[in-house]
Amino acid sequence: MQTWTRYAPIAGNALGLLYNALSGPDESYADAIAEAARPLRETNRISWRPVGTELNLTPYDINYAAD
Repeated sequence: MQTWTRYAPIAGNALGLLYNALSGPDESYADAIAEAARPLRETNRISWRPVGTELNLTPYDINYAAD
């Protein structure tokens, strides 16, 4: 009987854990996107005006009227 094969997933997981611990994340795509967006961020300034806190209408609760 091959009882040693039941330990293969443990060995595979240990190798994967070791590989992930020793290698860093691949950030090349994220760096490329950030570099491509840099000119847009520096040149296009958007002006904005905050919305006031006052409502122009009186809210009506239809569930309250239904009761």
